[in-house]
Amino acid sequence: MEFKLSNRVIAPKEAAYMLGVSRSTLWVLASDKGFPDRVQMTERRFGWMEADLLKFIEDKKLTGATNSF
Repeated sequence: MEFKLSNRVIAPKEAAYMLGVSRSTLWVLASDKGFPDRVQMTERRFGWMEADLLKFIEDKKLTGATNSF
C-alpha cells in the first residue's frame, strides 16, 4: 500500500478514529514503546504526526498483527 506522507498533526480524537480504537485504548497504545511520540503544540494541545500514525498502521499490518493493535 502506498500513501502520501503528511506533516499534519492529528488530534487524539482523530488518531483514535484512524486506528479504529476508542480514545481510552489510544492512551494504552500511546504508553507502548513502539507507538509514535506525541507532538506538543501548545501547553494544553498535542497530537501525533499523521505520517507517523500511518507508518505505525502499516508496520502493524506487515508484522501480521490480527484484529487489534
